[in-house]
Amino acid sequence: MEPGPYRGDHKPWTLFDGTEVLMPGNFNVAISPEGHWLMHQGGDPTKPVIARMPKDGYYFDVLADTSWNPDYVPPSIEALKRSGWRRLTDETLRHLQEKARTLREATNKALVLTNWGGAVLGPPWMGSLAEWMVVQVTEPAYTRELFDLAAEVALDNLALYWEAIGEDIDILFMDGFDYGTQNAEMFSPALFEALYEPCYKKQCDWIHQHTPWKVAKHCCGSIPKLIEPMIRAGIDILNPVQTSAKGMDPQWLKDTFGDRLTFWGGGADTQRVLPFGTPEDVRRHVADRVRIFGPGGGFIWSAVHNIQYHVPPENIVAALDTVREAGRYPIL
Repeated sequence: MEPGPYRGDHKPWTLFDGTEVLMPGNFNVAISPEGHWLMHQGGDPTKPVIARMPKDGYYFDVLADTSWNPDYVPPSIEALKRSGWRRLTDETLRHLQEKARTLREATNKALVLTNWGGAVLGPPWMGSLAEWMVVQVTEPAYTRELFDLAAEVALDNLALYWEAIGEDIDILFMDGFDYGTQNAEMFSPALFEALYEPCYKKQCDWIHQHTPWKVAKHCCGSIPKLIEPMIRAGIDILNPVQTSAKGMDPQWLKDTFGDRLTFWGGGADTQRVLPFGTPEDVRRHVADRVRIFGPGGGFIWSAVHNIQYHVPPENIVAALDTVREAGRYPIL
């Protein structure tokens, strides 16, 4: 489940390869002369293009995420307060309450609430990625005030979540922000400890004091220097455990953090092994990950992030079969 306006209407759509799918009713794109899909602001073709999927591609590139305006000025703290920035709406809460209750009655599985995209929890984020990196360094007073406001709003939202959903969920994903690249953290670990850790801690403390929920954090990339402060802040679960990134060796992760952190992911490398290995390669790889992460618990098997389009189906079957065979306690 994820907070956000509920739109139940869908319409048929055809992907580049001819696959017939259903898309949200408000999904609209223009097609460029080259065959690219262009998404305009608000679905209005007279407004600027905000995202682009290259012809025969699989993902939209959100242009605003990678743009950089050297004259960018973030909104003032007072303007954010007046705007109701990041605050949950009654509509969203009602939808989540109904969905959670229905799922709780219909399944015996653990239920997870996520906060991707326009997250209402976690730390703040302003402008594009580049603009936000600059603001954090050039506007320290503003940044600290912004983090304080984000934590204040998040605590209000957590109280609303608990009132609406209560024990109808088991795990709460704090946010979907990524702080790692393939080779290193995106910014200084000292900055994370000074700004992000206290913001997360305020929210995790509230959750652990007022609810039975476990707290999960999604964070892709190379983040070996951020895991310890995440644990100090109260994060219980790390996802997707990108073991293909620098410094994210599975055995080191388990030995260093395995008694204090649950790893949700890391079970199969989606960059190299799943797409390019043989089924036998996949079986050996998955069995090894179970052997490393499984002992003592604290492991939710999952591939490292989403399985991509061109992964051979037989490799997916090999991975799942191996988990069923090797992922039973006691781990041998």
